[in-house]
Amino acid sequence: MSCDFITKGKRVGCIGNQGGVKNFYFALYGDYGITATNQVVSSLGSLADTYKYEVTGNAQGLTETPTADWTNGTLFFTQVVSAQFPNLDAELQNELFLLMRNRLVVFVEDYNGNVQIVGLGNGAKATGGSKVTGQASADLNGYTIEVSAEEKEMSPLLNDTAKTALYATVVNAYIGDTPSV
Repeated sequence: MSCDFITKGKRVGCIGNQGGVKNFYFALYGDYGITATNQVVSSLGSLADTYKYEVTGNAQGLTETPTADWTNGTLFFTQVVSAQFPNLDAELQNELFLLMRNRLVVFVEDYNGNVQIVGLGNGAKATGGSKVTGQASADLNGYTIEVSAEEKEMSPLLNDTAKTALYATVVNAYIGDTPSV
């Protein structure tokens, strides 16, 4: 059996990328009928109710590591989302607690306008984190979380249509907002 092979080369282009994560969008894992072909998501199907978590600084990221075993004929990608949320706060702590108890789909938006989906096939689960007060004045006083997934393919990127659909699913409710009466 022959496998598909690459179809194009890669030239060195201009520099101009920026590392880092701008926003995370969390949704419950489900069979939404999300369509991904050749590493591109073109439709989010029936996805509804995502929650946007804005982040700053250099402590956020998405790392994907392939694991290949030629003896067993297997290949999968471990996807790890790392996020940091400053300021100890009861409302944030409760939301993170609820987040960590569920299987998720995580959308990662970077500073280059890319949005990737983590846990598309199998869901992502909280695998670590911490709550810290810090020791020195400049130390983190807040939370870190780590969410991981194991998938058959790398996290696909959303095309413009799928990004627009994602932004339309964001529930406009944020930690610290005063509820209207």
